[in-house]
Amino acid sequence: MSNISRCSIRRLANHSCATLPSNMTKGIRGHYINLKILFFAIFALLSSCTAFNSQGLEGVYYLQDSHPLAVQLLLRKDGTFIAEVAVAGVGVKDSAEGVWDVEGNTLILKDPPSAQAASKLVFEARYERTHAELEKILQYNNKGDYDLARKNYVLDLKYARYSQQPDIQPLYVYFQFSEGPIKKQLFSPKSTTDILLPYDSKKTLEKIGFSSASSLEATQWIDILPTSRMVLVSLTKKNKEAISFKITDETDLAEAQSYTNDEEILKFRQNNYEITLYYDNTITPPPIKPVDIFWQFQDGSVQQQIWVDSNQSRLAFPYTGMLTLKKIGMRMREETSDIQWFDITSSGRMLYFSWKEISDYPPEGLATSFHDMQLTIEPECLKLSEDDSHVCFRRK
Repeated sequence: MSNISRCSIRRLANHSCATLPSNMTKGIRGHYINLKILFFAIFALLSSCTAFNSQGLEGVYYLQDSHPLAVQLLLRKDGTFIAEVAVAGVGVKDSAEGVWDVEGNTLILKDPPSAQAASKLVFEARYERTHAELEKILQYNNKGDYDLARKNYVLDLKYARYSQQPDIQPLYVYFQFSEGPIKKQLFSPKSTTDILLPYDSKKTLEKIGFSSASSLEATQWIDILPTSRMVLVSLTKKNKEAISFKITDETDLAEAQSYTNDEEILKFRQNNYEITLYYDNTITPPPIKPVDIFWQFQDGSVQQQIWVDSNQSRLAFPYTGMLTLKKIGMRMREETSDIQWFDITSSGRMLYFSWKEISDYPPEGLATSFHDMQLTIEPECLKLSEDDSHVCFRRK
């Protein structure tokens, strides 16, 4: 960081301290000030940190030039952390403890193990699919999902939290055809990448392979259905594991053509393979306490199921054609509050919902924001971002 930048940040911090209004002081004393708001009110940008790497994150980190805040984060080798926050001249101190984990290039701070089973959840309806839509979308390339929805009402539950994409070096993608040489192309997985390959009925695409840019040949291969023309491939990288790949969707020409009436697009799809690669930034969901799921039908009858495993992403209720689903309800099993109901259209068959946990630990305080906090691991800092600003935790 340049001397000019350092002086600018110091002036900003000192000005914030000198003009701290009495109502803010009162709020701090009452522990009602959100830690993130204080961070970004004081710092527009912090950078240039002591170098470290994600192979050894354990240690003490702090926010330099953060007056009037003194913030320290300790990451222990056993996977636990403690964060301490103090406000100069006010006499307020607060701390938070929990566990930390790494997903990709994201450091995730969580509640302590005793509070890991989420006891409070919030659900949000995303969208739904009718049987006709599922027949059009799924029957060609995902018979399992299509058959499940054909015979059942399906509640699809997606964890609402995602990780930051790690900094992945450029990779090679390989294409093996039924005849001819293997083709290779370099790509950077910083964003979704579309790769187009000319279609030749005499030599069909059979496999897609991957390797690092330094490798001379593919280190992982994935088989492609002989009828596939549009292929969706996800990339994942968990903790210190190597990058892995998997096909998440395959579409044949008939289905691909059914999505549009545009003559140019129809001709384009007839003459090409379309390969889309993207980074899968989903996070492993925390364990949950049992949730009662209520299926309410048009005749007023209600059927009940129990959702107990956060890794179980779908619940199904048999579709007979005799009863039409009207609403879906959710409530934690031990709660006495009202059921949270969601209206369902009369033709809805696959119902997509997102959910996340709400922690009641710790009580309101300056360090509350350290629970459920995500920091991007960069070569020089642990970066907490919000909008166009960020603050940087530096190794002590």
